[in-house]
Amino acid sequence: MKEERKRSVEVVLMGTKFRFLTEQEEGHVQKIADYVNGQMDTTRKNKPSASLLDISMLSSMNIAETYFNNIERQKASVNNLLDKSDRLISFIHERIAS
Repeated sequence: MKEERKRSVEVVLMGTKFRFLTEQEEGHVQKIADYVNGQMDTTRKNKPSASLLDISMLSSMNIAETYFNNIERQKASVNNLLDKSDRLISFIHERIAS
C-alpha cells in the first residue's frame, strides 16, 4: 500500500488564514474552503448582526445537515438498488428453474 505524503495547505476562511496538514491536493482543499466560505457568506447575509462565532456555528450546522441528508439519500438509493437487484435475481432464478 502506497503511503500518501501529507502536505501543508493554506486557505483563507472569512478573512483568516488557516494551514491544514492533508493528503489531498491543494485544489481540493481550496474547493472545500470556497464552499465553506460560501456557506458562511450566505449565513452572514441572512443574519447580518450575528457574530463570527454565530456565523461559524450556524454554517457548520447547515453543512452538517446537508452532509447527513446526502448520506440518507445515498442509503435510500443503495437500498432501492439492492431491492431491485434481489428482484432481478429472483426473476432470473425463476426463469432458469422453469
